[in-house]
Formats: sequence, structure tokens, C-alpha cells
Amino acid sequence: MAPRAAGRCYVDIDATGGTNTGANWANAYLSLQSALADSCTEIWVAEGTYKPAAGSDRTLSFVLKNGVGIYGGFEAIETTLD
Repeated sequence: MAPRAAGRCYVDIDATGGTNTGANWANAYLSLQSALADSCTEIWVAEGTYKPAAGSDRTLSFVLKNGVGIYGGFEAIETTLD
């Protein structure tokens, strides 16, 4: 998957847009790991449970990036942080 331009990326495990580019809620990344691998400067995450990889390996973790804001608990309809 090619990285998108820097900016806001969306993550929603239930996204149904089909492209999963992280560009908007409909086409959000299905995994937080995908957004972290992109050049996002801000990541909005819809409510849900996100794991670094499928399965139950508890030794795996997300690697956060300096300077990237991560905000969560969205209903996947929001347009502002308010």
C-alpha cells in the first residue's frame, strides 16, 4: 500500500469504503498499525479494539511516532476534535 500525503489519517475497524487509504472515515484504515506506518501527522481512531497483529500474542505492541497526535473514541462521523 502506497503511503498517502502527510496529514490526518482515519482508522476504523468497521470501515466499508473499500479503498482503506485512511483519507476519510468511509475509507479509513482498518488497523492502527497501517496508519502508524503512513506519513500521518494526526491519527483519528474510531471506537473499537485494535491490536498490533491478528491473534493473541501479548508480546506485540504498537510503536508510536514522535510528533504524531493520536485521538480515539470517535463514532466515525466527526469532522472536528470538538
